[in-house]
Amino acid sequence: MSEGGSGQLIGSPSRRLHRHVLLPQEEPPGPQRVDSPQSPEGCPPVGLRTVSAGAVVVSLVMIAVSLSGKGARIAECGDTNCPMEWSSPGNGGYFCPYNGGCQPAADGPFIACSSQCYIGTVPTLVAGGPGSATPAPSKSGVPEPGNYDLRLQKNGNLVGCMAPISKFPGDQKYGCSGPFGTPAYCDAAKHPVKDTQYVAAVHAGCATDQGQGTYGYAYDDAIGLRQCSPGTRYEWILCPSGSESSISWEAEEGTADSSKRFRVTNKCQEELWILSAGTALPLDNSSLSIMPGESYTYSIPASGLSSTRFLPQVGCDAAGSNCNVQSVQPCPSAGCDPPIDSKFEASFGCSLEQELCSITGQGQRSTYQDWMDGSAVDGWTLPFSILVNDGGKGLTPGSEESSPLCTSVVCPNLVAHKLCPHSEWLTPEA
Repeated sequence: MSEGGSGQLIGSPSRRLHRHVLLPQEEPPGPQRVDSPQSPEGCPPVGLRTVSAGAVVVSLVMIAVSLSGKGARIAECGDTNCPMEWSSPGNGGYFCPYNGGCQPAADGPFIACSSQCYIGTVPTLVAGGPGSATPAPSKSGVPEPGNYDLRLQKNGNLVGCMAPISKFPGDQKYGCSGPFGTPAYCDAAKHPVKDTQYVAAVHAGCATDQGQGTYGYAYDDAIGLRQCSPGTRYEWILCPSGSESSISWEAEEGTADSSKRFRVTNKCQEELWILSAGTALPLDNSSLSIMPGESYTYSIPASGLSSTRFLPQVGCDAAGSNCNVQSVQPCPSAGCDPPIDSKFEASFGCSLEQELCSITGQGQRSTYQDWMDGSAVDGWTLPFSILVNDGGKGLTPGSEESSPLCTSVVCPNLVAHKLCPHSEWLTPEA
């Protein structure tokens, strides 16, 4: 994988480290793009299908304008290079004008292609027909026992999967809070979150049986908890093929006592905006664009950095706003979407002497260990994998043995149209 452009950090850092204390020195730069005319060899966008030699141009009538991708439901295609048989009864598929990709109807829509259209017969995503939208999440708990649709749909497009707690943000049982705020009480509740179709779907979308799953609810620690040494390299791959197994790049030394050891790679069909929504990064922009097939590597301070959170956003405008799922400010006039974004979360450890380590939000010095997860506690929008390489280092200084808790997270099948429950039985707290 290559890093965007020249492989250097994009833009000027908005802050500098000085004696391991963050000091503002200049105005934060605006959103940045990571762009390149060439995709790295061996990294085709996942889902791109080569059309066979026998394929011919399919000409259908365009019945709706959809090439803008913003605010329009999936429309019928005009001319494409997809297989001719897709126009015959009982057949169909999707076309992505962004890169010319064709995908059979059985595989569902492209995961990240805002301008896609359809050919022939494709499944109806929304009960009630195209153009439907998911009602706004309730601010209270589950009102009555029933079957609930956890798919988040906007403008007729399926954009992600809501966890029960995102469907009903005020529900303490499904959020494992209040009287359900311990593992014992949360798991012992009647119809607990751990037994939902949603949690089962998260586990099914990941290599959970191989110890490479992620959190499906708050107390899913046996599956989701990760701890690694503070020099560990991480690669967060969005829309992975599932065949990725190891990290081939080396961490580079960054400025101000930092290391470029956290990389984000875009294998989706279109541009992604990566938003840093947690603790501010001292040496990188909080929002940047990564084009298909490109990567960007963040600098992590040796003094540690707690409570970071990264969100991948699709279908955004040129400034990285007005995305398909807009869960953080600036939000649409109707309000923010539920926080269902796929996530990379980490508290990066400190490799320095303890008195030089950064202070966490709890007022404590950063610990030696990295804590990392790819949480789906709130929901998910894109499939992902997180590859790790700890260089054979352990969880204490000088340890030369990898921790069994330092393993990759592999979730290439976490695709909403395949796994998201549309008839989830949920009950009130009582």
